[in-house]
Amino acid sequence: MHMKKNTLAAVFLLLISNLILSQGTINSISISPSYPSINDTIYVYADLQFPNSSCEFYSSFQNITSNNIDITTQHCTGMLTAICNITDTIKIHPLNTGTYSLNLTLTSDINFGFAPCSGGTNADDFATLQFNVTDPLSVLDSKIINYTIRPNPSNGRFNISLANNIIEKSNLKAFIYSLDGKLILEKKITSNTELSLALLNGLYFIQVRNGHKYFSEIKKIIIKN
Repeated sequence: MHMKKNTLAAVFLLLISNLILSQGTINSISISPSYPSINDTIYVYADLQFPNSSCEFYSSFQNITSNNIDITTQHCTGMLTAICNITDTIKIHPLNTGTYSLNLTLTSDINFGFAPCSGGTNADDFATLQFNVTDPLSVLDSKIINYTIRPNPSNGRFNISLANNIIEKSNLKAFIYSLDGKLILEKKITSNTELSLALLNGLYFIQVRNGHKYFSEIKKIIIKN
């Protein structure tokens, strides 16, 4: 009987030890929009995984110093040994232009049922992401990509045609902005792409980009229905 109690105690201690040593991991982090401007609210998506279920969100906090964004997200995990996947969404208000380093720290704490979860104090995992924030109505690069817009003025249906000498045609996107700089549309384009937009009459701006590379060619289009 005494041996049985010792065995049960050993199993319990092993279980507790595994729980204490278990850690969450950051599978990936991303932002939306992918290429934010000074007008955009940025959403950070953190795909997380824990060896114990459940893995409820506890809290998060952020600190922005210069061009460093430090975010800590905290979770409470249960005692069930089962994989738990969850995605955290963290909101960042519009930023000034520049290149930012986003540093995400994940912490977790075991909720044993008889004590409140604190969200953890020691880091489980750490990940970083760099991104650019730009002003869509300013000239940000000396490299020019040539394209034409026809017809202009337009009723909302028009073509964007790239010049034949453009080599980097992969991952090109057209971005349509209103007069106050608000992003209206983001669309991948090829050598010749037709757009059909339901827009109010007025003046709009178009910019073409390749990845994080902003081109200085900003054109205007007038919508007349």
